[in-house]
Amino acid sequence: MTPQMQQAIRLLQMSAVELKAEIQTALESNLMLEAVEDDEPSDDDSAQDESTDEPVTDAPDPADAAPAAEWEEPEMNWSTESGGGTDAPDWQPAAPEGLHEYLRWQVELTPFTHNDAQIAMTIVDYIGDDGYLHADLEEIVSALPDGDAPGIDEVEAVLHRIQHFDPIGVGARNLAECLSVQLGQKHPETPGLALARRIVAEHLSELADGNQRRLAAALGADAEELAEAAALVRSLKPRPAVQVEAPDAEYVIPDVVVTRRDDRWSVELNPELLPRLRINPYYAELARSGANNSDRACMRDHLQDARWLIKSLQSRAHTLLQVASFIVGHQGDYLDRGDVAMRPLVLREVAEALEMHESTISRVTANKYLHTPRGVVEFRHFFSAQLGTADGVGTSATAARARIRTLISGEDPGRPLSDGRIAELLTEKGLKVARRTVAKYRESMSIPPAPERRRG
Repeated sequence: MTPQMQQAIRLLQMSAVELKAEIQTALESNLMLEAVEDDEPSDDDSAQDESTDEPVTDAPDPADAAPAAEWEEPEMNWSTESGGGTDAPDWQPAAPEGLHEYLRWQVELTPFTHNDAQIAMTIVDYIGDDGYLHADLEEIVSALPDGDAPGIDEVEAVLHRIQHFDPIGVGARNLAECLSVQLGQKHPETPGLALARRIVAEHLSELADGNQRRLAAALGADAEELAEAAALVRSLKPRPAVQVEAPDAEYVIPDVVVTRRDDRWSVELNPELLPRLRINPYYAELARSGANNSDRACMRDHLQDARWLIKSLQSRAHTLLQVASFIVGHQGDYLDRGDVAMRPLVLREVAEALEMHESTISRVTANKYLHTPRGVVEFRHFFSAQLGTADGVGTSATAARARIRTLISGEDPGRPLSDGRIAELLTEKGLKVARRTVAKYRESMSIPPAPERRRG
């Protein structure tokens, strides 16, 4: 893969803030590039400049990696047909910051089969910020392509591989599993290992209670053995995600603006983020007729870099607009009514509709935001797994959370709804949600269980 293609993909996954900094650095370091003032006509043809006698580069056109678009992108309504997509080539990206991007990066570097890679990417989508898996395996299976739907055993096998990614234990379904995976990485001769495994598997609650005598009796161990094993367990990481450093806080700048026009949702790139660049004609001429070979070679290198940057920015804008337009078209009801109307959507659906690689959709939706009538919303918020409904149409996990939140907000404070009762009420309304799923969704919204909500 050429450096130019790597640059195109690197720009694709940048946030708006990072992109502005990148462009400013390029303007300061490349004499061939110049910014176009607002009152000047843009020169989109500068990337095709013919001011040199010989080709500046024999590298393949970046359009082979991603389609170029007109830089002054016209407004694109979501119902407009988008056409072809971007096929991101295989490559070895640098390790990104943030848990989910870090896990996806590891998936890309792991020798999975095609089907297992799809399963792995879907599993990562269901891992919460705490590092735990917030979905049943059946829910993950339902989010995969029907034609290639794997068995539960196959999904669990892929999950076990992810649990051995860095950080160890990520993707565990509960605390015991998380700690058990970490213990599995210890040397077999680690002091107290066998007893620690028994504690994790059977006696975590007793360890938490601190009743050493009862725990020692249950394990048939003396005080010294128990202290050694307990210390080993306490050295483990109950929340593996905290080991992954999150990106520094930064200002959020929306990449896309969504507005309501003539009863339709209109999608356009944020005009403040459209860098209008062109090749400086004076220096381009010098590249053709430089005084000496050394100066000419240096200027030709700058000209080549400038052309590739402009093409890469065009490609990024086109791909971002395509993905945003599809998402808005799919989630128009959410924009009208909020979370309760969120439709199911996974990365694979967008990739198939736009004929792009799923990894491309993952990159283009990372750290990107839409300015909508409902505020500034992250791209990832629009993705949600499908849950079964009585009519067979299905609803999203986001909509289910919204319904749970609505039921709890309207409950009698003296008789709060149990998770089981909430599941029954949702079933009566046609939404099939198990009690344990209600509990997981409630916990993900930081809502305490019924006994802790009781008042009066």
